[in-house]
Amino acid sequence: MFKTYDEAVSWIKGKSIRGIDLGLKRVEWMLHRLENPEKKVHFIHIGGTNGKGSTLALLQSILLESGYSTGSFTSPSIEGMKEHIHVNGEPISETEFIHLANVVKQVTEEFEAETGWSSPTEFEILTVMMFYFFAYMRKVDFVLLEVGLGGENDSTNVVQPLIAIITNVSLDHTNILGSTTEQIAVEKAGIIKENGLIITGCMDKEAIKIIRKKAALELAELFVLGENFTFQSQGSKRIEELFSYTYNGHTINNLSLKMMGTHQVENASIAITASLLLRERFEKNITENTIRKGLKKANLKGRFEMISHEPCIILDGAHNEAGIQSLVTTLRTRFKNEKFVFIIAALKDKNYKKMLSMLDDIADCMIFTQIDMDRALNAQDLAKESKAKERFIFENWEEALQKGIQLANDGKTLIVTGSLYFLYYARPYLMEHYSGM
Repeated sequence: MFKTYDEAVSWIKGKSIRGIDLGLKRVEWMLHRLENPEKKVHFIHIGGTNGKGSTLALLQSILLESGYSTGSFTSPSIEGMKEHIHVNGEPISETEFIHLANVVKQVTEEFEAETGWSSPTEFEILTVMMFYFFAYMRKVDFVLLEVGLGGENDSTNVVQPLIAIITNVSLDHTNILGSTTEQIAVEKAGIIKENGLIITGCMDKEAIKIIRKKAALELAELFVLGENFTFQSQGSKRIEELFSYTYNGHTINNLSLKMMGTHQVENASIAITASLLLRERFEKNITENTIRKGLKKANLKGRFEMISHEPCIILDGAHNEAGIQSLVTTLRTRFKNEKFVFIIAALKDKNYKKMLSMLDDIADCMIFTQIDMDRALNAQDLAKESKAKERFIFENWEEALQKGIQLANDGKTLIVTGSLYFLYYARPYLMEHYSGM
């Protein structure tokens, strides 16, 4: 039995040695032993290459403003393992986490003793903990469930959700999901269920064909951004997006977001559509006013998060080509004539060469670092792929942050990016040590 949070975390992290192993049979076995908690909860399942966390945060804020209780399951966590599971936007307690770990440890040991299959992975254990928690420990109106990786073979894909969402499809995890957008789209579309409701913001022509085909096969009703619902920018400020939204002939004007970038307006439009479908199809009390207030209050750690204004320090977990492109676009349109310093750590399985080429185009200075993780790229190897004239290399990420703050205090804008796993270390360090917070 685990008595402390650290003991529980250490046991779960010990399962990470197996890495990623997609498939549902281990999770299904464990859930069956726990009397199928995944069947006792109302889920909204959120997949896609980028924007899952933002869409979840936006929808959660609308639901909370509408008076509904929410749970959420996200990955990776930014500030600790218990932050994978939230209730009403707040992480579960260490006591709750310890109890969950003890329950699932027993089931894991039974699984290993009885099946002869490979042991469950870290993510599978966390997933089972989450299902158990919301079924038996903390009842909520809705659980917003973020896909871990891919879709069809992700361990979250054992649910029958009220609504499924595919934010977008682009190249990522190509060593696992496939080398083309079409192959990745097949995996993402795997969360579409028979007679379900599916919302997508996918713009890729080939990917949307696959999503349409899967929806038709499952007799699912599909809602596509740009067709069934639209948005129109109404201007922007340095720290705010203004837009209108139209669905089914009705327009909601003068909406605002603190989450910056056109991509966040897209995510917000998906979240609004999900809210309206909950109202239409499930008779939930969600109004135009609660949508407006919810969007305005929404925020998300590590997604273009400005943690200091003077000097300007931004955290953005852009971890692939599409994410970096959105980051660059937002910086160019909202922070004109400013000098940018980037601190970046990246993973080996990302297209970091392409990511760096986009950052090189706007960087005044690049700082390369690394984190202690098997998938992490060495700072020296990362720096070799950059053409930035001014550069610094620190194997110690704390030293990299200290250098970045020094440059930010000289009037430059500091952006910490490259991986959400890097932000797991960087964000709490900056919040604790930087006096300007």
